[in-house]
Amino acid sequence: MTRNIKYFLFSLLTVAAFLMLRHWLDRKREKIQDIDIVRADMYEGDSHLGTWAQKNGNVLVTFRLKRDGNFNYEVDEGTSKDTVRYAGKYLLLPASGKDGWDYVRLVAVSDKGDTIINHFIETTHATKRDVDVLSLKTDTTAAMLFYRVKQ
Repeated sequence: MTRNIKYFLFSLLTVAAFLMLRHWLDRKREKIQDIDIVRADMYEGDSHLGTWAQKNGNVLVTFRLKRDGNFNYEVDEGTSKDTVRYAGKYLLLPASGKDGWDYVRLVAVSDKGDTIINHFIETTHATKRDVDVLSLKTDTTAAMLFYRVKQ
């Protein structure tokens, strides 16, 4: 009986060591390659991280939420050669809706103090197309859908 307990504890310790090593290597790789590694099984609640994009007509909107709280936001209009870029900080704020559901509000403020994003967010994984979807919405508008850009 004690032998089985030893094997169980050894297996548990091996799995924990593997997860810690993977976590440490992921953070090192993020710093070196300037990417965001988001794992579906992560317990940290980091599904919002990474680069997201939406194309609407001639306009391509791209933003990146980094692990350190910084964000980059870019609006590229295809017809003109003008690209608008913002950089700043973002916060995820918990909020409760009228129906009792808990939501998370994404508030992104540029370095100049302009509010760029102030929407409720929801991340989902569309298994049919195997893509991650981030929806931004206010109380009254339909959601704007952004898709994860693979880095």
